[in-house]
Amino acid sequence: IYWDLVLETKQKDRVDYEPIAIGKAKNKIRFPLYDGKYYNRKNGWFFHPYITPEKTVGFQFRERTAHDTRGFRIQEGFVLLLYYITKPYWKRQNIYLVYEKFCAMAQDNAYYFFKYCMEHNVEAMLGGHMYYIIDKKSADLEKVQPYSGHIIYFMSLKHKLYLLAAKLLISTDTKKHVYAWRYRMSLLDRYIRRKRLVFLQHGVTALKRVDYIYGKGNFGTCDLFVVTSDYERNIVEQNFGYKGDEIAVTGFARWDVLEDKSKGSRLILVMPTWRNWLEEVDDAAFMESDYYRHYMALLTSPALHRMLEELDLQMCFYIHPKFREYMKDFVISADRIRMVPFGQEPLNELMMQCRLLVTDYSSVCWDVYYQGKPVVFYQFDLAQYLEAHGSYMDMDKELFGERETEADKLISRIREYAQQDFKLKAQAAEQIDYYFK
Repeated sequence: IYWDLVLETKQKDRVDYEPIAIGKAKNKIRFPLYDGKYYNRKNGWFFHPYITPEKTVGFQFRERTAHDTRGFRIQEGFVLLLYYITKPYWKRQNIYLVYEKFCAMAQDNAYYFFKYCMEHNVEAMLGGHMYYIIDKKSADLEKVQPYSGHIIYFMSLKHKLYLLAAKLLISTDTKKHVYAWRYRMSLLDRYIRRKRLVFLQHGVTALKRVDYIYGKGNFGTCDLFVVTSDYERNIVEQNFGYKGDEIAVTGFARWDVLEDKSKGSRLILVMPTWRNWLEEVDDAAFMESDYYRHYMALLTSPALHRMLEELDLQMCFYIHPKFREYMKDFVISADRIRMVPFGQEPLNELMMQCRLLVTDYSSVCWDVYYQGKPVVFYQFDLAQYLEAHGSYMDMDKELFGERETEADKLISRIREYAQQDFKLKAQAAEQIDYYFK
């Protein structure tokens, strides 16, 4: 999808690649109905040159969507005109907009924050109006239906107008997620970038370096950064460029409703996170990856199937949303293993029902650990992960669960916990007060 224009230089046995910088040049030439891209009518794809935040030349190459049309830009222009005509009215409204990833979900911190506000008349305290933005096709739509007067449908005319008028955005994700994803040259983009944002997060910041996204001044910048502990506050202060009064140690809104529902359950939840080196690759490349081979080795292991049967356990494999298109590649034939695509079942319900979590570097480990349940880290590609993603935690000293790198040893570790009725080990139990305020 994204390409860089680089200069290749060869000198003896050395080859270097340098992105081509263009100094102080900017995208100055803009016309209301021209978005600067080349569209290929034969295959439905387009090619879009742009200038990166680092002032280098980049290209976007992707399929055309419903938002990549001249009619859509005309609608944006109409909304802008309407907003400016009625601007005095909107200034008095104090509009607060709440949303989650791609405006497609209602199951994370933003939803539970919004639900609390609706049930405790927080609008009156704020002296304004709060709305939840969600896609009409979302599987979570019925969860917000009780607050129908406070729902705005994603990419509707009302959505665009209220977005221009909004006083504050409140979200688990960046400002980019409040509008059409990957849509460039939008007439509303510069207005969205000026909005103030309370960043509720969707996972504890520790296992993966994300300051290049969410750091102050980057495209994921915010005005208030919500964290869960003094440990996490220190990470944000030291790595993200935020000062003390720009960080709020409150815990996560979704943790207010976390409840251990695992009594009588024998569920093992397996939820790996994504890898940036596998994002957007084709099926053949994905199936050749260490990621695919290790998880298939685990899920198809006769030893695992025997253990699940012997100890009366169930296993649920829940793939990360960025890898959901690859779920079809995991063909498993086992009565006690369930494959759950992203969005099919609420993740927080699975975390409340499980007895143990197997993950690699996913921040869901904190939600399970918060409930006092054990976590096992399956980190077969740690060196590659640290090189590509990085971590704020010392993986050798600060993990609150065992680390395994081979499927057979992971299976033995699961067996050990199951035979001890999934009791949290002493060291992990002692660390809870350190990791949670």
